[in-house]
Amino acid sequence: MVHIKFNSFLIFTLVTVLIDSLFSQPFYNNIKSAELNGIGGQTVAHTSIESYAGNPSVLANLLFSSISINGENKFSGSGILGTNIFAGIKISESSGFGINYEYYGITAYHQSVFKAGYGMKLSKRLSLGASGSFIGFNNVQRESTSLGAFNMGSQYQLLDNLLIGISFHQSIINSSFKTQYLHSTALAGLAYKISSLVTLFTEVERQENFGANCKVGFQYQITTDFNIGAGINSSPSSFSTGIGYLLQDRLKLDATFSFYQSIGLTPSFSLRYFLKSKQIAE
Repeated sequence: MVHIKFNSFLIFTLVTVLIDSLFSQPFYNNIKSAELNGIGGQTVAHTSIESYAGNPSVLANLLFSSISINGENKFSGSGILGTNIFAGIKISESSGFGINYEYYGITAYHQSVFKAGYGMKLSKRLSLGASGSFIGFNNVQRESTSLGAFNMGSQYQLLDNLLIGISFHQSIINSSFKTQYLHSTALAGLAYKISSLVTLFTEVERQENFGANCKVGFQYQITTDFNIGAGINSSPSSFSTGIGYLLQDRLKLDATFSFYQSIGLTPSFSLRYFLKSKQIAE
């Protein structure tokens, strides 16, 4: 009984102390996929379906329609859980549609996000996308409320082995919402294919009234079925590493562990199902 009460107290204390930080995080993708977490949480220049939460222009370049289920245990042992479900639908060779639902937090402190987006190619090398979100917040210390958010992004294939991505996120103000949590966020990054097996990712994320978060990571496709990745973040300081395995032509599993210097470990897992047979891993 004492042990249970002590654990509950630790969880309450952690959430109470960090609640401003939790709610000041960018609203667009608190919960990413394990694959993206494995390269430091980068999205803007990645091409997986889950990265559309950070840059909707990736929907223009879907190779296959797919469904992805992702989950993570924030700061392992805290009880702060997150999950999301992505669905990407390839409409044509130059356009795609995406939807997702995200839940993040604990019963007393959590947010739920519903998002829909569309991406299209403007040329062979340039794609553009936009998405809209409805975000609901539950906080026992404040009045529960909601707001909207708008996101625009673009990716440009500058060279055959160099992809550049940019994205901008803006909250749509709700008069009942606490304005200190309304921040615009800008991201810029690139993916540089060093070889057919290794890709280097870099990204800078700048949120209004907060310092820039610089990210660097890589993915190494060891075999057609198996890949590894690693990445670092500057703010908060963290290191991530993970693996991905194509279980069969239509099913891919990813697992990642992120180590935060001041908070601890966050494990995450993802399962992606391709609606069309896939012969090589992404």
